[in-house]
Amino acid sequence: MCQLTSVRIQHAGMQQVGIARVMDGVSVVDGDIIHAWRSLWLHATKVYAVAAVWLSGRRGVIGSCFPGVGEWAVYVERSGRGNSVVIDAHCHLADMRLASEDEAVMRRAAEAGVRGMMCCGTCADDWDGVLAIGARYPETVSVSLGLHPWYAGGRKSGWLEALEGRLRRNPAAAVGEIGLDHALADFDAKEQEDVFAVQLDLAIGLNRPVSIHCRRAWEPILKVLGARSGAGLRFMVHSFSGSPETMREIVGLGGYVSFSGALTLPNNRKARKVAAEVPPDRILVETDSPDLMPWRADVTQVVNARGRPSGVNEPANLRYVVEKLAEVRGSGVGEVAEMTRRNALEFFAGVMR
Repeated sequence: MCQLTSVRIQHAGMQQVGIARVMDGVSVVDGDIIHAWRSLWLHATKVYAVAAVWLSGRRGVIGSCFPGVGEWAVYVERSGRGNSVVIDAHCHLADMRLASEDEAVMRRAAEAGVRGMMCCGTCADDWDGVLAIGARYPETVSVSLGLHPWYAGGRKSGWLEALEGRLRRNPAAAVGEIGLDHALADFDAKEQEDVFAVQLDLAIGLNRPVSIHCRRAWEPILKVLGARSGAGLRFMVHSFSGSPETMREIVGLGGYVSFSGALTLPNNRKARKVAAEVPPDRILVETDSPDLMPWRADVTQVVNARGRPSGVNEPANLRYVVEKLAEVRGSGVGEVAEMTRRNALEFFAGVMR
């Protein structure tokens, strides 16, 4: 059995009216279909109504018992069996911290409602491992290959040809994780930019979406992306850490913005401000697992020297990112899960099932 915990009601053609509380419980037919006669108190309008509700999933339409009131869109949040279906837009399943127990990781992800994952590569040494994970779980795991800026300096001769060859042999593979990282203690900015740019051009030529990494390099990365505006580049910035102004520039260039467990950190006010402002059709969620463990209020967590939760992250923890995103946007968890799922399928069209 599932329990319906809250109902958010919106009148057709109007802004959200209010939160309706279930006064006398709910009967659930099979975990997916809700059929109930219940009393709902609409706080914003002070209307007391009794309605029949038939909902498949978490969204449906009810008719008010009061003539002339019209129809109400209903967003339902449930706990227990029947989690929202979500997509992890960026993770690293080939990392040995996850690959060493991949069956258990995939089982927990499925139990948590994660029905799609984009597994990203970072260098030539893990590309074949990424492809192997995708081949082992073809219904759930999509793949992305690229040379991360951390490994730009150590790249071997012929790396680009090797990358292009794998991408051509795997037409459902995206490009990434690639980008710029000026937070490193030692880096060559021009080298990073050259490696980044040539991979962007490869992605454009093959019509593949791109997953981008950026730390303390917003000005140069926007310059590189802006130079390719109108060229058909599809890109997302993963684990976004920029300002609201930078987010708007990214969106203006046609990009998507993805949020990770960093959004859940209690002191990350900047990320929450940005997350509240991203257009609803340009926002994604991810774990970046096995890194960026989300902050959880329901358990005691060990923290590292930076005050962040330690431990091995995994796709099953995506729910905590979705819950925090729903909180900062003033939306229902189910609504955010569906919004980000649709966005991921649109962004990854052609490479994600």
